Amino acid sequence: MTGPSLADVWNRKAGSLAGFSRYSPALKSANIVWNDKTLDDWINDPQHVVPGNQMTFAGIKDTRQRADLLASLKDATQKGAAQTAQQGGPMGGMGAWAA
Repeated sequence: MTGPSLADVWNRKAGSLAGFSRYSPALKSANIVWNDKTLDDWINDPQHVVPGNQMTFAGIKDTRQRADLLASLKDATQKGAAQTAQQGGPMGGMGAWAA
């Protein structure tokens, strides 16, 4: 299964992307806006951040690995990154990150 687009995820309310219909009730009702801290907490332990969500991911406990992942995600999801990736740019065709 795929999740919602991560494009423009920073400063977006959790569970609010209009084109994605499979959010859990727990995530839709969570009063969370994605930012560096909330995304780090989520990647560390999704069930702790939003109990009852349907994310089947145990989390990444290593602080450095989370920081690297968030830096990569932030870079890949900035405006224009998807076009650069689709054109074989610096992300090596990882357009799905930003799709």
